[in-house]
Amino acid sequence: MSTLEIILQIGEILLTGGVAAGLVKLLLFNREKELKKELADHEAALENKNAEYLKRLEFILQEQKEGDEFKKRVLEELLAPLYMSFVKTGKALELYKPKNKYTETEMLKHGNETILNILLHKAYLIPTHLLEDAENLISHYLVWLHEYHEQRENPENANPSPFVFTFNFPVNAKVNFKKAFHEYREKLYGVKNVGDSADQLKA
Repeated sequence: MSTLEIILQIGEILLTGGVAAGLVKLLLFNREKELKKELADHEAALENKNAEYLKRLEFILQEQKEGDEFKKRVLEELLAPLYMSFVKTGKALELYKPKNKYTETEMLKHGNETILNILLHKAYLIPTHLLEDAENLISHYLVWLHEYHEQRENPENANPSPFVFTFNFPVNAKVNFKKAFHEYREKLYGVKNVGDSADQLKA
């Protein structure tokens, strides 16, 4: 074998080794990025769970600290106004007809805005087991009010819909809040649920 051939073979070995080392380095770098992302996602999930536990603990401690007085605030400032607003919007839907501006604006829109404002401004009174329901209701009402704006207040909409619907209403969330209203009222005042049947709760 000539000296030239030997030099070429050595060069090929060095080049191949360099490429392989580069590939290994790239693979290790990508794996490190994946591991860092997995760790970050895991830490974020833990933070969310810890935040949820802290909210639950805070509410429980508040209940224990203030007892019935705190429960009365929950009932009077949160659950009772929500309950009656649900009744109002439910009746509005029963009366809802095309071009009925009063029913749509004064009853349905106003009722939806009222529920949204109660949930947002009285968030510190929401029992922990209703937090997810509250989030689902807030999401629905924000979407509905945006749709109302597009259908009724947007001058560029040349063909508005006869009704304003979003079809994403979280029925179970409303049911759970209405049940909580009856539960708190019974615990505090001994008033049993005589108004809502199982079917009426879902209305």
